[in-house]
Amino acid sequence: MNKAAGFTLVEVLVALAILSIIFAIAIPAYSSAMARTRIGIAESAIFTSVNNAVNFSFISGTRAVLCPSDDGDHCDNSYDWSNGWIIFEDRNANRQRDADDRKLGGYDEIPPELNILTSEGRTRIVFQSGGGNFGSNAHFKLCDNRNPQRARSLFLSNTGRLRVANSPQTSCTK
Repeated sequence: MNKAAGFTLVEVLVALAILSIIFAIAIPAYSSAMARTRIGIAESAIFTSVNNAVNFSFISGTRAVLCPSDDGDHCDNSYDWSNGWIIFEDRNANRQRDADDRKLGGYDEIPPELNILTSEGRTRIVFQSGGGNFGSNAHFKLCDNRNPQRARSLFLSNTGRLRVANSPQTSCTK
């Protein structure tokens, strides 16, 4: 007499029920972890860019500009930094990247789910020769469209220092 090998229908249904429960728990946790990771990477890139601009302006004695950029070469007149940004040396203090202004860095690897916005009046951040920046304090809002309760805020003081805060009340719309 040969025994048939395999699973019964009840065993398969129980296994599928257990898998669906595991997926129902795991997918939101994974999504939340990915949102935190995306925001953390962007936050780190902003910290690095600000530190590079402050250090360059302090050491070289010339101005450095940090601004949003769609093309990686020129500043946008926008408070939306979601497409990336550039840092450049501003030799003639016109707040625009000219042919003789050296590009110091930038960042453009922002996922489409992430919005990065600054205070509406801060389309450029100009660091003076002492490392401080012109204008009022800048407020960067980092928001994941799929998980807005994970929003973060970065506040840049006029001395060039950044501080971080959770900001679930922040509006993340462009």
